[in-house]
Amino acid sequence: MDKMIEEMIDTYSSEYKSQWHSLSDNFREGMMNGIIGFEMTITRLEGKYKLSQNRSHFDQSNVAHTLLQSTEPTVHAIGAAMKQNLETNEEC
Repeated sequence: MDKMIEEMIDTYSSEYKSQWHSLSDNFREGMMNGIIGFEMTITRLEGKYKLSQNRSHFDQSNVAHTLLQSTEPTVHAIGAAMKQNLETNEEC
């Protein structure tokens, strides 16, 4: 279990490592008694994206237009996705 905790700290919260090691052995042991480690095989992932659909059509258009002005590829791509989403919803 110690190895699993060390790997998790290294992976997800490396800045916490020195704090974890500065804790007393008794405190760490007490914490470890309340931690149950497990592994899980992922068989399916589902995702969703939200492109300000909860906002008015006007707001969505403004955001998409602004994002499309960006030279940053990722930001521009989000703007394009928002624009496509708006156009698709207008056709419905």
